[in-house]
Amino acid sequence: MNRRTFVKSLPALTVLAGTASAIAQAAPGSPRELEPISLLKPQNDGGKSVLAALWQRKTNRSISSAPLPPQLLSNLLWAAWG
Repeated sequence: MNRRTFVKSLPALTVLAGTASAIAQAAPGSPRELEPISLLKPQNDGGKSVLAALWQRKTNRSISSAPLPPQLLSNLLWAAWG
């Protein structure tokens, strides 16, 4: 899987991860409806230029079970879908 494919699949992976955690947290025998998440506006001002970001990029392979902050999730989804 290349980076472009991964970035395109982030929204689907986010939904799947949310669904899996919701199913795991639901009590056996009691159906639980998923509620929409209200995301903050993405932060798209300031920051680095595209070239600076590409130059300083690095891979971070530490995976945590902690939920993403809403602002970070909003920024990632905006970057993937625009």
